[in-house]
Amino acid sequence: MLDELAARNAVERLAHLRGQRAHMRNRLAVERGKTELEEQSAVIESYQALCVDSAEAAAAEDERPSAEASYLRYREAECRLVENDLAVGRGDLRYGKEILEAFRDMLEANVVTRLEVIRAEMDVDLAEATIALSERRLRQCRAEIGELKRPPTS
Repeated sequence: MLDELAARNAVERLAHLRGQRAHMRNRLAVERGKTELEEQSAVIESYQALCVDSAEAAAAEDERPSAEASYLRYREAECRLVENDLAVGRGDLRYGKEILEAFRDMLEANVVTRLEVIRAEMDVDLAEATIALSERRLRQCRAEIGELKRPPTS
């Protein structure tokens, strides 16, 4: 049984997949952190634009973005966070499907239990649900940004 797994490099493949997934998730976590900082910067700009004294408003007009522009930047950053969630979900799905396939092979060789296969199937289902939710949120977010970019009709 172990000779068969070794011949197929099953253990090395699982270790490789785990390493790939960890690398992908860490890279996306760094991107997410940068986007969150940008989002918070836009929130601060919005507050500053809204709280400027009327006497300072004329002088600050040239230096600070408007509240609307800051809010647009905030929403764009929020959309990028959703895109990040979508990328994580797609990576998890790719990883989950490969793990599930490997576990099914290993189940036949009596190396993993049926419970481990069921957990792998549930991970795939969760990744698919995450993708569906993220895609729906991204469509909504992009539609809202389209509305914000549209010039006001008077």
